[in-house]
Amino acid sequence: MWAIWYARNKQYHEGNITMSRELTTFILAHCKEYSLVNAQIQTHPPPNQTGLLPPNASWVKVNFDASFSHTNKKAWSCIIIRDSMGEILGAAKRKIQTATSVFAAEATTTVHAIQFTIDLGCTRAIFEGDSKTIIQKLQSDEEDLSEVGAMIWDGKFLASKLHTATFNFTQKGENKR
Repeated sequence: MWAIWYARNKQYHEGNITMSRELTTFILAHCKEYSLVNAQIQTHPPPNQTGLLPPNASWVKVNFDASFSHTNKKAWSCIIIRDSMGEILGAAKRKIQTATSVFAAEATTTVHAIQFTIDLGCTRAIFEGDSKTIIQKLQSDEEDLSEVGAMIWDGKFLASKLHTATFNFTQKGENKR
């Protein structure tokens, strides 16, 4: 229904006419995608059965991920912070202005996640991200001379402001709870 309404508004406001065949193809493709996604969601067990546990009391779990478009060099960071009961304390999505690669976007997102945790007043945090290299760099005591070395330094510096911070690598799709 919204596709038809969108096409109508586009015609009314911009004078762009969407052909009925084009609209039908879009709606059918959308319905097929919806069915596939819905089937995948129903076949996955609930989060509390996947072995992913919430943090202990007085701790928070911070899940973060970056998205990066090679085409237009745009990137976003997405962060969600939950308490020991699994309740969402905060969520954020930020545009990354200067990302030149997926690697840089992941490093920047990590810094965003740590800063957001501090801004919420949390002091004990488990950070989970799906960039194994970034997590390993944050866990390492060695100086990082890579393209993201400055971001890694920033992340370590910010993490030092927390009472306790741990960084865990989580496979893509698992960093939900």
